[in-house]
Amino acid sequence: MDLTNGDIRISFDFDDTLSLPSVQEVAKELIEYGFDVIIVTSRKSDGDNFDIEEVAQDLGVDLVFYTEYDLKFTWLKTLICDIHIDNDRNELMHISRFSDVVGIDVTNESWEYELKNILLCL
Repeated sequence: MDLTNGDIRISFDFDDTLSLPSVQEVAKELIEYGFDVIIVTSRKSDGDNFDIEEVAQDLGVDLVFYTEYDLKFTWLKTLICDIHIDNDRNELMHISRFSDVVGIDVTNESWEYELKNILLCL
């Protein structure tokens, strides 16, 4: 299989994940390398989401998906994500058990290394 970066979709949770400037820098690099980066948050779409919209605009992320407090694994399959980065271990456990999406725990201090290794294997 010959994938280009644009064929790989990487989703980021927002709260305590993409809300962190250090994680935003990684997302920015991925976008610069041509990866398809989206935001998938558990928040409700009709809530106060100015912070998410602002970060999405700053990074150039075109798709922000609100799960309305549903577990993310079902939506990640629908959104055809390859990798999801999150801080919620419950979400990551469900992603691992019930989907083919690779979950990465941003609370793990080696998460960036893990991400790079996964991308090298694709």
